[in-house]
Amino acid sequence: MGQFESKIVAAIDIGTSFSGYAYAFENDRENIFTSSQTFGQHNDRVPTVVLLDSSVKVDSFGHEAEQKYSELLRNKKDGEFRLFSRFKMECYSERNMTNKKIKDEKGRSMIAVKLFAAVIKYFKQLILKAMQDGKEAHLDSIEEHTLWIVTVPAIWSDAARHIMKEAAVTAGIREEKLRLVLKPEAAVVFLRNQKHHVEYNGNLIRLAPGSKYIIADLGGETVDICVYKRLHGDYTKELYRVTKGDFGGMSVDNEFKHFCITIFGVQIWNKFKLDHYEDYFQLWEDFECKKRYFSAKTHQTRFIIPDSLYLLLACEESMSLLSAVSRSPYSNFVTVEGQTLVCEKEIMEHFFTPSLSYGIIPLLKKVADECKYIHTLILVGGYSQSQYVMNVLEAAMSEMRIVHTKEPWLALVKGAVLMGFSPMYILKGMSRSQADPSTLSSDRVKKVAGEGNASEELTHRSHQTIQVGPSTLSSDCVKEVSWEANAADDLAHPSHQTIQARPFTLSSEGVKEVAGKANASDDLAHPLHQTHVSKQFRDSVNLFYLEH
Repeated sequence: MGQFESKIVAAIDIGTSFSGYAYAFENDRENIFTSSQTFGQHNDRVPTVVLLDSSVKVDSFGHEAEQKYSELLRNKKDGEFRLFSRFKMECYSERNMTNKKIKDEKGRSMIAVKLFAAVIKYFKQLILKAMQDGKEAHLDSIEEHTLWIVTVPAIWSDAARHIMKEAAVTAGIREEKLRLVLKPEAAVVFLRNQKHHVEYNGNLIRLAPGSKYIIADLGGETVDICVYKRLHGDYTKELYRVTKGDFGGMSVDNEFKHFCITIFGVQIWNKFKLDHYEDYFQLWEDFECKKRYFSAKTHQTRFIIPDSLYLLLACEESMSLLSAVSRSPYSNFVTVEGQTLVCEKEIMEHFFTPSLSYGIIPLLKKVADECKYIHTLILVGGYSQSQYVMNVLEAAMSEMRIVHTKEPWLALVKGAVLMGFSPMYILKGMSRSQADPSTLSSDRVKKVAGEGNASEELTHRSHQTIQVGPSTLSSDCVKEVSWEANAADDLAHPSHQTIQARPFTLSSEGVKEVAGKANASDDLAHPLHQTHVSKQFRDSVNLFYLEH
């Protein structure tokens, strides 16, 4: 067996909703392989769901994990198996990650670093196996020449990033072979390497040197919005960044869950999830598909209610599906055909409203207002695949040309691979709290040399920003701007998290948000008050609660 001499870069992206990996060889770095080859599915990213066996090893991941767990439950053989889904979101708002625990579907806890380590090790083994395929080389030789990239959200605290680093090392990745990169930076590198991008109307555009543009990374949990200027050569200058939680695709999921609980009741919904997980999983699969392809032109959306949920309603509540809908605030916009809920477009629009009207659109307008004369908006991330998101942004940001890049859901993981071949874009080492504001002057733009001691230089809470790029760059328009009720608050630091959409209670006084907001009297926080839901729908729901 010969030695494997070529340098390899492998990237692992554990997302809130979906995960995947990619890798490339230095002698063919433009040919980036993705995880679809190993997962054996049409999609390059699979749901972030992991099934662990009794030895805390990954039994299966993604759809396979959900299906296997369903079979185990049905046959009452789940025993010591443990299913974790969307577990990454547990780390977003945590400042103290020491011994942080994450709960599985049955409420059993596991140390976060052990869970992440198991998942990273699983991906690592898949990647090494895929790399070895057809090559006469030992795995040890391949691994020796591999640089491992793990993506982390920009909103994560230093403690959360440390957990990911510790998990990777526990998974068998040597520290000198490991790099953590910020997702927005990976997206920039990916876009920089694309020759053309596709405008919403189908036109091709090119980001030439001197171009300024907004990148909106719309993920499952977070939304990262950054403004960049493309310079000559391989350099890109960051001008502005804002990171927000709770406005990604999971916000839509939460609204659908609330819709179901309102109709069926919380007890029946929980029993449905616990006792009929396979049907529960299929219902969510159906919703995920409908969410992605729903558009402004869609008049009705149909959801087939599983037999198990239909019978639970009849047996536990002695109620028909028609009666359950009739007593709900959605009765004027949902009809029943057998076991199918036929939802008018206002219902689906309502699911998207907190994310778009309360989150993404105000953020984009604020960025556009702060950074004048920028008219290009590039969308990346899995949530940007939604047809309705594109429709609403096209209407709300009519002054912008909306651009989507090829495979927006792979922009981050492929960009992370490219960062491994471009050392200056590798972020590592230094935490945000180590950046001393007293050392930052008006010409505070520094070049980060990835292989030296120059480490990861990130945003300090004082709004001072150290940029990735050549040392000759000026500091004009370099800012990080917070976006909250009080714009002076610094959202760059994890202790200053953004306004979040929270659970709502509806009383006879109308629709109010009451869970933990600084100003609880602000009724506009509720999606029913937002402009992208029709006035008829808002009035109908409000009238229901006034009468009940």
